[in-house]
Amino acid sequence: MDGEDIPEFSSLKEETAYWKELSLKYKQSFPEARDELAEFQEGSRELEAELEAQYRLNKEIETCKLISKD
Repeated sequence: MDGEDIPEFSSLKEETAYWKELSLKYKQSFPEARDELAEFQEGSRELEAELEAQYRLNKEIETCKLISKD
């Protein structure tokens, strides 16, 4: 939990308010985190496709070099 220690509470009402506030904080940050994850995953897929294409191209180049040596 953000690396913070859980405070000691003087009443149940104080503890309830603390946990409610913390839950709202996380609830509000969830959509942004979800969007960042989706963006990261999309970028990862694009990078993977680009690297795969580059790998195939390099394989074709190597094959052509081997054929031209014969």
